[in-house]
Amino acid sequence: IIDTSDSDVNPNAGIPIYRIPGVNGMGQDRGALVQIAGDKIDAILQEFKPGTLTVLVGSLAGGSGSALNFLLMRELLARGLPVVFFAVASSASGKEITNTINSLESLAKLTRSGRPVPIAYYENTNEDDDRDGTGIRTDVDEWLANDLRALALVFSEEHHKLDRKDMENFFNYSKVTPIKPQMVELKLAIGDADLSSVKDQTIATFSLLKAENEPVPELGQQYGPTGFYRDGIAEDAENITFVLTAKDLPDRVAALQLKKEYYDSVEKKLNASKAAIDLDEGDDQDMVF
Repeated sequence: IIDTSDSDVNPNAGIPIYRIPGVNGMGQDRGALVQIAGDKIDAILQEFKPGTLTVLVGSLAGGSGSALNFLLMRELLARGLPVVFFAVASSASGKEITNTINSLESLAKLTRSGRPVPIAYYENTNEDDDRDGTGIRTDVDEWLANDLRALALVFSEEHHKLDRKDMENFFNYSKVTPIKPQMVELKLAIGDADLSSVKDQTIATFSLLKAENEPVPELGQQYGPTGFYRDGIAEDAENITFVLTAKDLPDRVAALQLKKEYYDSVEKKLNASKAAIDLDEGDDQDMVF
């Protein structure tokens, strides 16, 4: 855990934490955190060393997680290391939705480094949604954890025909394909999950199959390493495919922008409301005698 506050951490959980010194939370102020933590990224990565694949998990809407994960993503991409961000959006307030949109725009700008920026997108809402990954907080937590487990399994380097270079090139697809670096969404398909919505919109796939006679999803992918479960576990396993696509991200951002318009309209009404007491413009005294 990397945080600016003690209120998010169970001290009895035994989870290693890097506590940003000198602050107690950021109050959803992304810009202030960038100034405070910008010179601490090296120290954080010394304590939590990047692995074969680094997975960042955090909010897009707050002050600490959104900015810290941006700084970490920027540094890991600059080092040429495989990284993916499991990012949780929120539109529960005007500030949260502004942070979410700004966080996505900041991440998209990292493609200027010449590397793709992969994110797995989740969104906290007040009601259930047809899409796994969008809904009430407890459901989002469960979906995210399940996707993380599948990611750890598929990219474990313990399967036939899949190695580290396959994984690296999947997340850095522009190195081995003519497709330009973009901010792309990581999607998961298990078993017979329907991937028809991203057919002809898929940049790369990474598949772990039960046997060599199992079909690989045909989505028009430009890159698609395929491997097979190691002996002894395939009988109880399911086919798993991870997909990188930019198809749905524009619609997600557009939906967020539409919600932001509502908050902006409320802001105008609040600023235009009549003051409870008319102030004498000629008197600059704070205290009324």
